[in-house]
Amino acid sequence: MIERATVEAATWLGRTVHRPRVGINLSARELRHERLVERFAGACAGWGLPPTALCVELTEPAFVAANDYGAYKSLAALREMGSR
Repeated sequence: MIERATVEAATWLGRTVHRPRVGINLSARELRHERLVERFAGACAGWGLPPTALCVELTEPAFVAANDYGAYKSLAALREMGSR
């Protein structure tokens, strides 16, 4: 999902002067993935997309299912990169 969203975001942002944030819905499985931050950063870099252009979205079930320290740590790292 991350790779697909960054491709679409880069395409949209390349067509307009306006810089909207593009939402990425993460599943509980993606949120718990040990390389989430690395994948996110790599996908952004690969398309020349600033992390500030992306907004991570979680459903309540995904947030509850991924309720562990690793998930919180990943979300904090994504926020530090500029994603919201």
